[in-house]
Amino acid sequence: MTRAPEAHDADFRAFATGRWPRLLRTAYLLTGHHHDAEDLVQVALVKAYARWHRVAQASDPDAYVWRILINAHRDRIRGLRVFEWLTVRFPERSDRDRTEQVLDREVLARALQRLRPRQR
Repeated sequence: MTRAPEAHDADFRAFATGRWPRLLRTAYLLTGHHHDAEDLVQVALVKAYARWHRVAQASDPDAYVWRILINAHRDRIRGLRVFEWLTVRFPERSDRDRTEQVLDREVLARALQRLRPRQR
């Protein structure tokens, strides 16, 4: 016998509401950022909702969702290839001096102004 979708949603809503603080705390310990932690918990809960029939029948639903959270974090950091380097000084910029370019443009604009409109 299957349950009505309303009961399914109500069970999941009660589970997610009750477990949110614990999942958020674990996610914060994994990510180190509050916003990343919230995103991670949301991803885990979306995956848990998609498999809610399995989660609800598990012997320990908390452990099942916690494992989803851990795997979602692993998948998230696996895709990151950008490393952050913390430093107290900024790297030097090697931009060339563009003064010459501005002067050349000014000379060109003056030369164009001397031409008649049809010649421009």
